[in-house]
Amino acid sequence: MTKKKNKDKNKNQRQGGAPAGKNASAAGLSKYYDENGGLRRDNTFFLVGLLVFFAGVFIDLVTKAWAEYYFEVLGNGSFELIPGFMALDFTYNPGMAFGWFSDSPVFMDVVTWATPVIVLLFLFFAWRLPKAFNPHRVCLCLAASGAFGNFLDRVLVADGVRDFMDISSIGFGICNFADYFSTFGLIVLILCILFVGEESLFPIIGRRKRAKADRERDERE
Repeated sequence: MTKKKNKDKNKNQRQGGAPAGKNASAAGLSKYYDENGGLRRDNTFFLVGLLVFFAGVFIDLVTKAWAEYYFEVLGNGSFELIPGFMALDFTYNPGMAFGWFSDSPVFMDVVTWATPVIVLLFLFFAWRLPKAFNPHRVCLCLAASGAFGNFLDRVLVADGVRDFMDISSIGFGICNFADYFSTFGLIVLILCILFVGEESLFPIIGRRKRAKADRERDERE
């Protein structure tokens, strides 16, 4: 009799069943783990994230090179691009985004050599996060592209990061696309953590899906 019960239990586990006491936890984790216990990752979507990363770095470096050539080599003056909001000018920035910490060289040395570690961590988490967090993965890759673009300037350009987008009229300094990518990526990442998906802190997007999953779990229990 005991052998028969064990046989039925093993058969149930092979068919994807779970002990009654573990049904709730198994249902809750099923969207993160497959039947073999591995994370449900969307590798295709990670490739999209990598495309965002490399496209961000490319756009940043190309626009910086254009601005340096247009203003420094050709000697053209600044001009207003969006009246009352943005002008195009050129400067070398020894600080962080929007000119922050320009007068703190020791701090900037620490930031410079910590940046590659941060970029690798962002890309690692973008790769490791399960499929349910795809929007978060793209945000990490976008933020990493901006950080890496400015890192390359700090290492390869003697005078500092090349900035050319002047938004000082609204209280910020001169910046570049890398600053926008990092800032936008981190802001949207925070919004995703707070509001997007079933596991967000305050689920707005995905609320119905989460409620449906809760109802189905209650019915199984």
